[in-house]
Amino acid sequence: DTMITYVGEFADDKCNGHGIFINPNGQYSYDGQWKDDKRHGFGKQVMKGLGTYEGMFEHDKRMGKGTLTTKRYEVRGTFKQVGTPVNIISELTGRVFYN
Repeated sequence: DTMITYVGEFADDKCNGHGIFINPNGQYSYDGQWKDDKRHGFGKQVMKGLGTYEGMFEHDKRMGKGTLTTKRYEVRGTFKQVGTPVNIISELTGRVFYN
């Protein structure tokens, strides 16, 4: 199945407000706030097999307080995502906890 799923609020023909997005193969999901078709505000991003980020987003990027959890570690702090989803670099002020 190649269908992207979005269930949530719309305004001006764009995702605005609370919504849930799931990619076609179910490997990625986002449940949270949207503004003009971009993740913006508090949300939870699940990357199957890689980990979970729960925290603040601005203009589709991880920005602000959040927690990134993987099988090996948990990172809590303030994130500043730079780059595209394919080449993500995050500046972080916070702490790393190893599992």
